Amino acid sequence: MALYLLWPLVLPQETKWVFYDRSGVILYSEEDYDASFESDLSDFVPWVLAVEDQRFYEHIGVDIKSIARAFYQNHVQERIVSGASTLTMQLVRQSYLENDERNGWYKMRQIMLALRLESQYSKQEIFNHYARSVYLGKGVSGFFQASEFYFSKPLEALSTGEKALLIGILPRPEGWNPIDHPEKAKKRRDLVLSIWEEKELILHEESTYWKDQPVLTNLAASSDITAPHFIYWVKAQLGDVLPKNRQQLHVYTTLDKNWYRQILDMSRKMVPDKDQRNVSNSGVVVLDEETNIRVMLGSVDFFDAEIEGAVNITTSQREMGSTLKPFLFALALEQGRSPLETVDDLRQSFLEGEGAYAPRNYNPHIEHGRVRYREALAGSYNIGAVDLLSDMGVNSFYSFLQTLGFRISKTPKEIGLALVLGSGESRLLDLTRGFSTFLKRGEIFPARFFTTIKDEQQNILLEADQYFPKSKKIMKPSTAEWILHALSDNAGRWSNFPQGNALELNFPVAVKTGTSQDFRDNYVVGTSTDYTVGVWVGNTDGTPMRSSSGLSGAGPLWHTIMRMLHPQGSGSFDWQSERKEVTVCRNAWEDPQSCAETMGEFVLSSDQNGSISEPKISISFPSQGDRFHPQSKITVKVRDEKHKPYQVFLDDQPVESLLHSLTPGRHILSVTQDEASDAIEIFVELE
Repeated sequence: MALYLLWPLVLPQETKWVFYDRSGVILYSEEDYDASFESDLSDFVPWVLAVEDQRFYEHIGVDIKSIARAFYQNHVQERIVSGASTLTMQLVRQSYLENDERNGWYKMRQIMLALRLESQYSKQEIFNHYARSVYLGKGVSGFFQASEFYFSKPLEALSTGEKALLIGILPRPEGWNPIDHPEKAKKRRDLVLSIWEEKELILHEESTYWKDQPVLTNLAASSDITAPHFIYWVKAQLGDVLPKNRQQLHVYTTLDKNWYRQILDMSRKMVPDKDQRNVSNSGVVVLDEETNIRVMLGSVDFFDAEIEGAVNITTSQREMGSTLKPFLFALALEQGRSPLETVDDLRQSFLEGEGAYAPRNYNPHIEHGRVRYREALAGSYNIGAVDLLSDMGVNSFYSFLQTLGFRISKTPKEIGLALVLGSGESRLLDLTRGFSTFLKRGEIFPARFFTTIKDEQQNILLEADQYFPKSKKIMKPSTAEWILHALSDNAGRWSNFPQGNALELNFPVAVKTGTSQDFRDNYVVGTSTDYTVGVWVGNTDGTPMRSSSGLSGAGPLWHTIMRMLHPQGSGSFDWQSERKEVTVCRNAWEDPQSCAETMGEFVLSSDQNGSISEPKISISFPSQGDRFHPQSKITVKVRDEKHKPYQVFLDDQPVESLLHSLTPGRHILSVTQDEASDAIEIFVELE
């Protein structure tokens, strides 16, 4: 043991990161670390230790009292509620240990290395190295660099509130940094201020003053970095993955520097419009056919504090609007439904929890009646989509979106039927990657952001295939192709979009728009045979725009980007599945031999035959044995594969599809259509 403690342990050097684009052109090269600008840390020590390690000068790298306390608290609560890592142990974790599973063996190595570090270096040396190397979010390490990055001033010039802000984000720098998460950063800052007040480092009046102040940052503009949002995001992804103690890390990314600059220039010229539309910002993701990230534009200006430009819009949680509808119709087909089935785009209320949900279409004065899936999706009918989701169930759709990689910020219960209209926040990067699944014929691929990472001697440390997971089959090729077919049909959108709109190009594209509630977010996401492009337009702080839809807000920029990416045009989608293009009646209930209006459809043979000849009907809502209160309003939902008029009965009496003012007791609910019928029991109870 004594020999182990005496065995030399070298404090690691600062790592210099160099980032390249896909052609090997430098995007950003960190300057060699220069300690000459550092000031004396002695005045900074008590502020940090009061929060991170109050017994730093008393323990030997491991705090036995803290370990005992944490063990007791975790045992009593039967979960981890308290940690016991000292500042020395934190330094060990970030400098010497790989990102292994945090098990007992990992903890034992961390303790032994902490003891070894303390036996060879003074407390001041350990603190100084910690202060220079601790990660503080956005790709920034050390308090000196973080002070310059977040506030454009040296560490000794920070105010009490600014110091509290930096120290507060130490446990979770990516999740609590003041740029991406100002509200969480403020809570952490205020907690640190309370601790300092308790430890008598500041007076109550000073603590109160700074708690009343907003969280403000001041980023200094830099001309020597291309794609800063992408660079800092990549660095955050790789920070815990790469080997420790490297002098240099050379990251060869998938980004296209020229395309990034062109799209940045387009966004700056086309998007900001504070006077007419109250729009200030945009975000763009471009994926190639192999789902490499060719462009990640996080805002129109990283260094513009007025628009919160340092926030990476492409990885921020935002409401998705109607861009999620294609995934709902894909799930319907995956569950065995035919695209020839219908939804009811009629003003109606849906029973949800203790109340009712009454969605409206984008034009709240128009409903479209009973329409086939294709028309409902191409026209982006809100009520029809909610009608389908009500039939299928929120939980199944939520799980499907998670399988596709969406990181939804709320639970299915919190969102409810509004999920299909985008009320569950997710990320533009996830949306674009998910949409590429249709192009990949039902397979979901990771969004790759690097090809190779090398050390200072150009030895390969990590290759993309070692890091990124394999693709997964999410849906049948026939399902993916139906979505592409429906969303690439320009004429199919003309019921709700003007002819010659920004979604139409001189080559095939499958595209969907989205507008969140109160015009806070505009989206267009679409794919050619070569590239999938997602565009967001809005205000970073969520301020509503003025009457700016996905089509009018994000559409022109998306259109311009697509034309830039395809100077020679693009090929047509290759239909490889067993689907065939056929002509069907636009109105599902009409006789196929004499219908007044026809439309094109893309079906399986079983879909086509089944829609014509099988006399099958069933009640999909309510379910057998459901119980209701007498004042409940129940909309009867029917699975109708014959697409003809049907009659609803309650206890053998004909009724409308909306049931209300029911008498207590047992009731028989039934539907009939020609020779077919279905019936269930429901119960109405006072309690």
